[in-house]
Amino acid sequence: SFELKESSKVKAKREDYQDIINVEVSLELNIIGLHVEEAMYEVKKYISNCRLKNFKQVRIIHGFGSGALRKAVHEYLRKEKGLSFRLGGEYEGGGGATVVTFNDWYN
Repeated sequence: SFELKESSKVKAKREDYQDIINVEVSLELNIIGLHVEEAMYEVKKYISNCRLKNFKQVRIIHGFGSGALRKAVHEYLRKEKGLSFRLGGEYEGGGGATVVTFNDWYN
């Protein structure tokens, strides 16, 4: 009976993984209006999903405000391997957005 329990655990994990892969992921994430803690939860989940989808470039829209969201996003991205980031350009949201580029070698 132990083997049966083990196989159901493996099956459950496989289904969970499938759910993650099948999730809809946009090319941009808008975190304007969120508190830093909840915004960072969304950003971490978003970056993971972007990696699973093999996206090359995405945008995180944090707005201007006090700058707390931008600062938190940049601190997190600095620690992440396999990506680079910059503030948005003239037609990408300017300083209110961060453009994340995933390096080919990571994907």
